[in-house]
Amino acid sequence: MPLQEVKLATRTGASVNHLAKLNDPDTPSYWVVQNNKGSIWQVDLQVSHTHKPPERLYTFHSGAITGLDVSENSLHAVTCGVDGRVRLYSIADKKFLGRTTFNMPATCVAWCPVWFDVSGLSLLAGFVDGIIRLLHITGEDGQSPLSTDKIEEDSNFTLKQVLKPHSKPVSAILLGDNSSNLNLITAADDSIFFMFKSEEETKDETFLPLGFLAVDCPVVNLVWAPKNVNGNICVLASLKNASLLLITVPVKGEFDVSTSYKLEGVRYQIFRFHSVKYEMLKAARDVELEAERAKKLKQ
Repeated sequence: MPLQEVKLATRTGASVNHLAKLNDPDTPSYWVVQNNKGSIWQVDLQVSHTHKPPERLYTFHSGAITGLDVSENSLHAVTCGVDGRVRLYSIADKKFLGRTTFNMPATCVAWCPVWFDVSGLSLLAGFVDGIIRLLHITGEDGQSPLSTDKIEEDSNFTLKQVLKPHSKPVSAILLGDNSSNLNLITAADDSIFFMFKSEEETKDETFLPLGFLAVDCPVVNLVWAPKNVNGNICVLASLKNASLLLITVPVKGEFDVSTSYKLEGVRYQIFRFHSVKYEMLKAARDVELEAERAKKLKQ
């Protein structure tokens, strides 16, 4: 029967992957434990009633990192991953400041600009189920939320709004400035662009839907096109079929959305690209084969 049992005190559970004995004569009973849930622990395996409880040394994502963005008015960064976590870091201090965890893998994250939230503490995170969550970074005991050294799970984020514009994984979140009729565009593997406007009159720092545009292929990425393209505000979207869309941003009130949010008649241009690499490689190979044939005929 086992002589000692130690439980890692994690709210999300533990899945031990590797153990290594700490090479320190002062602590001969200490081991370092790798937890697949996203942490490294120091564990005292001394067979005694006075052994010390496990100490978590480091935390990190427990899978692939799928999104990264930085604040425009402070030296901070935010990441998200397939483990459903959104994590906050101080770039200047090289410190982890806090995290929040959801039961669904995250696919992308964007830090909201200061025109939307003057404090610069709002984030948007997209997930594989098509949900987008608006999060607000909060502090502890009146401290500045971006300077606290207190690290506690789920203590640094407040959920402000939940949007469900998509039915498949969210692939891109694009935030604009406050000078247009449209401030937020999201895209996903369901081949949908969904457009939102921040309602200034409400003063509650949330997004209201304007409508959506359906295309024939999943979307990979979104960027704002150079200003005044054809005299309009436009968005460039890359698709999985190697196409590029130039979409003219609709004006609020231009389309009737009283019965459906689907926007009919939105102007866009399609640019289709075809790779010539295969043809070039095939032509080079044909030349080599022809040279080999000619050499054999001479022999």
